[in-house]
Amino acid sequence: MNCASFWSRMMSMALIAVALFAGALDASAQGSRSLSTTPNVGNTITSSNSFISFNMTATQPIRLYRFWNTFASTGTTQVDIWAHAGGVVNANTGWFCIGSTMVNVTSTAGYVEIPVNLDFLMQPNQTWGFVISNTSISVKYTSGATLQFSNADLAIDLTSRCAGTGTGNPTTNVTNFSFSLCTRQWCGKV
Repeated sequence: MNCASFWSRMMSMALIAVALFAGALDASAQGSRSLSTTPNVGNTITSSNSFISFNMTATQPIRLYRFWNTFASTGTTQVDIWAHAGGVVNANTGWFCIGSTMVNVTSTAGYVEIPVNLDFLMQPNQTWGFVISNTSISVKYTSGATLQFSNADLAIDLTSRCAGTGTGNPTTNVTNFSFSLCTRQWCGKV
């Protein structure tokens, strides 16, 4: 083996090692922090096509990976996650779907992971409103005192947030939400 092929081979091995190390760092960082609200202590909405809304404000750049939600009954449902720049508004304009998937709810006793990779980047001091809607299972919520939850990455504001009924079409980003049950506070995790 000549010197040039030796160094070429060493460089290739070094690049592979760096790529594997970077991939390991990326995998360990994904979903490595979480923030949850009051778990599973709420009342339930009794109609289908229900949703819950809340605001989140980033305190540093953060990429949202997944949401977990609490549901009032078991079964399979389509869950859509909607975002609105500036926060939740009682209007059907400006919402866009950031994730949609089928969820098999097997328990009402805790958080249920919504298995869709959001890859949603929030910049410092940005506030976004979120709606978690589904087609056939009611969500759980709490009501009463104003609640805020925060850590070093973000703050979840449940002040004057609503639940309600309605649908959305993730393909066209058209929503038909009825923000009718205020104040209802999200029981979930991000």
